[in-house]
Amino acid sequence: MDSGSCELIWHGHSCVEVVVPGTRIWFDPFFSGNPLAPDWRTLPAPDLLLVTHDHGDHLGDGVDIARETEALCMGVVDMAGLFAENGVPAGRIFGMNFGGSADYCGVTVSLVPAQHTSGRGAPCGFVLRLPGGPVMYFAGDTAYFSDMKLIGELYAPDWAFLPFDGRYNMGPDAAALAARAVGARFVVPIHYGVLPGLPERPDAFVEKLAELYPRAEAVCLRPGEPFAIGG
Repeated sequence: MDSGSCELIWHGHSCVEVVVPGTRIWFDPFFSGNPLAPDWRTLPAPDLLLVTHDHGDHLGDGVDIARETEALCMGVVDMAGLFAENGVPAGRIFGMNFGGSADYCGVTVSLVPAQHTSGRGAPCGFVLRLPGGPVMYFAGDTAYFSDMKLIGELYAPDWAFLPFDGRYNMGPDAAALAARAVGARFVVPIHYGVLPGLPERPDAFVEKLAELYPRAEAVCLRPGEPFAIGG
């Protein structure tokens, strides 16, 4: 893998893996109970674990992964407390809050708000600035909210990972407007294909994106298949 290259791997729902040279990042590690995902123990271990909020389909296997690997767990301070209470060593927990940023092996992680609920603490999204590569906005679970435009102005993401299910999150129309607000050139649909009552496919969102924000390109990942972004 070239120094500026990156791979994306979608494990179904909102579980996304980002791989850059020397660093493997897991977002919302919902593996157990997810029919599109493998047993996480069969995968190369993550270096960085990012959890947007304390719902079972996002925290997922996060506590076990944090205990059984050497991953650094980054997120809202309340989530950091949850990991600490479940036996994760303090040196592998890094609590943050909205507007904060931290560097890890050349990757800059910024924590941004989300409009949702959470079993513990406030839900969040993440912005990643990759070494020699693109900026990625991972929205987590969220409604559309006006500060998405501010996220676009502050971080200028090239990629946005957005939910669109219209039940627990914004629907296709609002998700297309969210993509436009943050100004992403590439948009990855998430939060579908696994749980009952949610869309099985992202077609409605892809259609609305083409209608409301034709500048963007929808990138629909296949479960478990690496998608390369050139360096």
